[in-house]
Amino acid sequence: MDKIRLEPRLYRIFEDHREMYQQFKKLLVACAQGEGLHTMGGLFKHIQGHMEPHFQLEESLMHPDYAETAAHKQAHLALRQDFAHLVQEFEHTGATHQMMGKLTLFTLQWLVEHEQGLDHPLEKHLVEHSLEN
Repeated sequence: MDKIRLEPRLYRIFEDHREMYQQFKKLLVACAQGEGLHTMGGLFKHIQGHMEPHFQLEESLMHPDYAETAAHKQAHLALRQDFAHLVQEFEHTGATHQMMGKLTLFTLQWLVEHEQGLDHPLEKHLVEHSLEN
């Protein structure tokens, strides 16, 4: 049986998602150990370093026939704007319990709503497209 050959950049998307889950898990473990405020800066740095390249990669893989392209790009724009506001607030207030709650909510929205609701259908579309070629 032939191996399925997927677009190599698709594997990068999978890896990015896995890394984001790992970073968020580290934050949750730190919170459980009473160290969340000391480690939340690490999640901010991770998101800052990975968000833009990740979104650009996803958008570069969207085929013209993919019906959700506009909605997906709009969701990326909203996440960028929301995160920029969080960064500004974090730089102003520093690590607080309220900021921890906001960062947790943002991350959950990205991982659950965005990834599950938009990224998974995109990934499915890209895999199906790879199989057709």
